[in-house]
Order: sequence, then structure tokens, then C-alpha cells
Amino acid sequence: MLYGCNNTNAPQNLSPLIDSISFEEVGDTIACRRGIEDAVKDYQAGELGLYFYGLPNPEFNTRVRLMIEEYGLKLKGGGDIVEPAGKCYNKVMYELIEQKYGKNAFERIDTKVDSLYKLGLGDRDVKFKGGDEGLMKYIYCSLADSLLKEDSEAPLVVISLVIDEQGEIEESEILVRRNIWKDEALYDEKVEQLVEKMPRWIPAFQNKAAIKQRYTVPIKFSRKSKKNNCG
Repeated sequence: MLYGCNNTNAPQNLSPLIDSISFEEVGDTIACRRGIEDAVKDYQAGELGLYFYGLPNPEFNTRVRLMIEEYGLKLKGGGDIVEPAGKCYNKVMYELIEQKYGKNAFERIDTKVDSLYKLGLGDRDVKFKGGDEGLMKYIYCSLADSLLKEDSEAPLVVISLVIDEQGEIEESEILVRRNIWKDEALYDEKVEQLVEKMPRWIPAFQNKAAIKQRYTVPIKFSRKSKKNNCG
């Protein structure tokens, strides 16, 4: 059963909201109707939900988590691309969430996210002290010139690190070796030394607690890279 404009099968208190949705604006009438039908079914089952769309990053994840915790929302899906069915589902649900939790329901979540980050309790990825710039400076200022080559033929080593809850390196693994025709052990040894002497990281944070996280670091043994990062 598909709900749409002036459809008497839609719950009476949802009819004005559903009638206000412009299928032309969404661009896919069939998908939009499917999204509306799904929203009505969830509403009738006593559930409120949302499709969450946005670039996956710690702040976005914090906002999603808070909305689920604060309002008991059902996570329907989402991603980087907004789908017509999800857009129409959300059009219905935004209104229902505001009816239940107040017109400023979404603003309150944004305010809480801002407050968490001001207190240093928002979700975050693992970070080297000094950020990416500091990490590159540490690496390239530690590389002996004898290991470096011109950019086009420079050896590349990619390492995977697991940073624990205290910011210590719990595990390291070399994932990739390229352009190393000889002295592979020499480059491996240098990478191992870099890892052993690496300062403590700022651990990843999720739901107000430090967590382990994997981090991948590419090291290009080129003169140009050293000049750019250790000037």
C-alpha cells in the first residue's frame, strides 16, 4: 500500500504532512512513496527513525549517537549520497520527532555536540601530537640522507599501527614495500626504529571513552619529501 497526496489510507494526523511533500522536488516518485510508506509503518509500530546522511567523521558519528541515545531513534541507514526514499522518510520523521521532543529537538543535539567537543569528550580519531604535520616532521627529520632517492624512484613503506587507549603503539605491521630492490632489511629496520622511538599519540575517543584504533602511515624515502617536511 503506497501513501501519497490525499490518500485516505494514511493516518489522519499525518495526512497534512504527507500532502505537503513535493515528489517533483525529490525526483523519484516511486522511491519517495516507498519512503513515506516505511515512515508511516514505523510510526504506527511506535518507532521513530532516521536515515543519517553525511561524510563519516567523528563529529558526525557523535551527532548520530546522541540522537539515537536521546530520542531512541531507529537507525535506518544513510551514507554520503541522499536517496529519494530516505529523503522522503526523513521528511515525515523530522516532523514527528519535533512533535514529540519539541521544535528545537535538532538544535539541542547540535548544542550538546558542541559542548562535548569543548569539554574534550566528543568522538575523535587517533592523532599524533602536532597532527599530520608533526608526524611527517618526526618521520622525515629522522631519516638519514643515505636512505633517500629521487622522488620517481624513492622506496615506499606503508606501516599499520594500532594505538591503544593510552596512546601507546600496541602493534605495528608493514603492509607495503615498493621500489626497494635491495637492502630491504635496512629499510625495515629504519621503520621499526621510527616506531620504537615514536612519542605517545593522542588516543581515539568514542562515547566519552578512549578506544584502540588502527592508523596507516606511508613513508616515502625521497629527498623531496624530507625537504618539504623537515625544512
